[in-house]
Amino acid sequence: MKILEPIKIGKVKLKNRFMKAPMLTQFSAPDGHTTTRMVEHYRRVAAGGVGAIAIEIHFVRDDGKVCYSGNAGSPGGLPDIGDDSYIPDVARIAEAIHQEGSVCFLQMGHLGKFGRAEILPAVSGSVGPVFIPKILHELTDQQVDDYIQLYVDGAYRVKQAGCDGVMIHSAHGFFHQQFMSPYSNKREDRWGQDKMLCAVETVKRIKAKCGKDFPIVYRVSGAEYYEDIGLSGYGAEELKEMIPRLVEAGIDALDISGGTVDTPWWIIPPGYIDRGCFLHLSEAAKSVCSVPVSVVGRINDPDLAAKAVEEGKCDIVSLGRALYADPDFVKKLTEGRPEDIRKCIACNYCINYSKTFVDGANMGEPVKCAVNSALGREEEHEIHPKAKNRCKKVIIAGGGPAGMEAARVATLRGHDVTIFEKEGYLGGQLLEAAAPPGKSELANLTEYLTTQMKKLKVKVKLNTPLTKEIVEKEKPEVLIIATGSGPYKPDIAGLDRAVLAKDILLKKVEAGEKVVVIGGALVGCETAHFLAVQGKKVTICEILPQIASDVPILEQMRLIQRLMARGIEMHTGVQTKEINDKGVVIVDDGKEKTLEADTVVLAAGVVPVKDLWELKGSGIVTEFIAKIGDANNPGLILNAIHEAACIARDF
Repeated sequence: MKILEPIKIGKVKLKNRFMKAPMLTQFSAPDGHTTTRMVEHYRRVAAGGVGAIAIEIHFVRDDGKVCYSGNAGSPGGLPDIGDDSYIPDVARIAEAIHQEGSVCFLQMGHLGKFGRAEILPAVSGSVGPVFIPKILHELTDQQVDDYIQLYVDGAYRVKQAGCDGVMIHSAHGFFHQQFMSPYSNKREDRWGQDKMLCAVETVKRIKAKCGKDFPIVYRVSGAEYYEDIGLSGYGAEELKEMIPRLVEAGIDALDISGGTVDTPWWIIPPGYIDRGCFLHLSEAAKSVCSVPVSVVGRINDPDLAAKAVEEGKCDIVSLGRALYADPDFVKKLTEGRPEDIRKCIACNYCINYSKTFVDGANMGEPVKCAVNSALGREEEHEIHPKAKNRCKKVIIAGGGPAGMEAARVATLRGHDVTIFEKEGYLGGQLLEAAAPPGKSELANLTEYLTTQMKKLKVKVKLNTPLTKEIVEKEKPEVLIIATGSGPYKPDIAGLDRAVLAKDILLKKVEAGEKVVVIGGALVGCETAHFLAVQGKKVTICEILPQIASDVPILEQMRLIQRLMARGIEMHTGVQTKEINDKGVVIVDDGKEKTLEADTVVLAAGVVPVKDLWELKGSGIVTEFIAKIGDANNPGLILNAIHEAACIARDF
């Protein structure tokens, strides 16, 4: 398999063609210094077998850190390389990576016009950002030169720290891309007349300072996708003109990403964007590039990664979220057990939780992964088998994600586990959750967990709801209630005329041509989209003033765009009064209105199913009873997985 063969970046040899893509963890200290948690995270990733690691962006100066909607926010948790005091920090990370047999390139960057608002170090003159409005001040000719020197000095510190090379972040609309882009660079001096000059000078000067044998990986957005918001940027053809200049200047590898802060859905593409979404850009780059080309972009499947290299679309595959979800991705592929890879589900909780680009309320929060509770807490969450005489009989009510994750962890610890599931299949609500357009990646989690149930030989009893009588007969020491949630049924006249969103998504019910969906949160919006794709005329009624209010803002923006593109009518701030044979009666601003409907779909939220909780304190279960997932508190997949893993490590 070619992807598992070695490759060189400059004179640095990678043992395989996988690279860990740079993603902010916010594991560093508020002052930008490295923490033990950060070091151990990179050690764990390296131990998973990846050929190279691009260490997350270290900022060359404080004014280049993230801002939030015009507010400076907090720079906490954002690593620095701005002075010599950070050299020992980087050295700790590099040493940990090297000890596990991988090589590392540290990414340096500056956000330019997207930097901290109170400092205003803009590098474009006449065009401002769309996504985060703010006042811009154009750098002088000398200031541009000074900022280039920040990169040169930073690269030399990276070399002193023992890294194998440096990565320049010139993607996502950051400092150098702002010069390269015809959208943002309206300068009339030398930095505007030659839009590649800033990038070329940076590469040349780093080579002069660090030596020709110190590799430079240059990360670039292969396309800006400004057409998404009605603007003009650059794309694949312009990229092909840029690359020879970078190679001539001295880069040793090119890393392809996409998008800008103005088009953030392309920076970390969600599930509705195709897997391998930037492979056409890396293929275009390879046609004019004489150094290795790496690419990111929704590559969470080992077959896709291998095929991309085999077909010559790239030389190296960069895995970002995929290694959050499973740091052993490469190791499992190398060992011939790809079915054990816990694939990323493209939910983007990792980016939305840390709120890297928007809504600074949680800035400084360390990253979390929905499907991997051990991310950033690797040592704490290591699964330790119990002594045989301390293993317990465990019964789990429910075979959804929470129930299966609890069973997986408990079984690995040596416990005797049985799942009782009322349906004829495992997966719970993951099945309907994976049905709407763009949500198919959720099936990855169902596939992974059901595979682990078989491989671990967990006893599973389908079509068997757990009852008090079964519990009395089995006499478990531990009972875990993972019964999930059921539909919330508001007080609406004629509600029995409505069908459940679940039954629509699982295709148990065929909707008519005109559909009204009651509930405009995520499930309601996705059900509406699901129906609109089928050609139905769909209307959403939501009591709150905002559609998709429970959806993170990056996904919310694109979800609403997709609903509008399908012609879905949306009523917000309305009360649903009645369902009758004509449709749905709503009250909008005190006035009644009837929305015609052949089918009315209920998607007004869910409530916990708390069956068996009355057994707590009864003495039937001898040691421990717990509720997890939606049975405890309806919420995210992350809640279900993390609660399950924590509970299963506790007994």
